Amino acid sequence: DPFEQSFFLLVHLSYLQAFEDVNKRTSRLSCNIPFIKENLCPLSFTDVSRDDYNAALLAIYEKNNVDPMLEFYAWAYLRSCEQYGVVKKSLGEIDVFRIQYRRQRKEVMGLVVVNGLHDQLAEGYIEDFCRQNGIAETAKFTAMTLTDLSTLHAGAIIGLGITEAQFEAWLSCKP
Repeated sequence: DPFEQSFFLLVHLSYLQAFEDVNKRTSRLSCNIPFIKENLCPLSFTDVSRDDYNAALLAIYEKNNVDPMLEFYAWAYLRSCEQYGVVKKSLGEIDVFRIQYRRQRKEVMGLVVVNGLHDQLAEGYIEDFCRQNGIAETAKFTAMTLTDLSTLHAGAIIGLGITEAQFEAWLSCKP
């Protein structure tokens, strides 16, 4: 059960005092590992009182009573779930296609820049790249890549395998 595993990590990592400092922070972070593995909402500990958290920990340390921590944990998790829904909604849906072909998109963008291609030449080059690399949805990939190229700036070239001079040269020959 990911909730049992999470609670175990939260309580025991802070109790063991494995580090000179950061034991409580480490336990709060690591208690999310079971949730992440099961694709569940993570526990964020936002809007929780530090005093309530410390009091719940002291109840375990000094009285061997887990009830205050269980109550705190349940409240914090429900609060996190409420906030997670809002945050997830504000971020929008994940574009799986974009993620799936990220490496290829960056590669072809770098090649387009290095070869000084624009407009129709760039579009044709990207379509050829799709055929050579087995990218089935050529039109979607091409449109996405051309859009990325149209908004490309010096701060975003680092993953493209090009230099700033190559980027500037590409920009200067843009029609």
